[in-house]
Amino acid sequence: MRRQVAQAGCTVDSLTVGGGRIAGVIACATANQPVVRLSGDYTDTAYAVNLESSAVVDASQAGGPARAPVRMFARWTGRRVGPC
Repeated sequence: MRRQVAQAGCTVDSLTVGGGRIAGVIACATANQPVVRLSGDYTDTAYAVNLESSAVVDASQAGGPARAPVRMFARWTGRRVGPC
């Protein structure tokens, strides 16, 4: 994962996975300045991860400012449903 992040011009500022918890921050040095923060919990049979993404976008073609901040939130959940 870190190689793919680096190829995109981004860095993993922090990433902790252990003890049933996951937390991390990925930031990119691109024009849109995206930052992704994630935090959550996992077990052997399920996970729930909260994701917050922020960036600056050009909204001028839609009548907005040339640099408008944007934030998105998501929650990923999953569970084991049986053997593969």
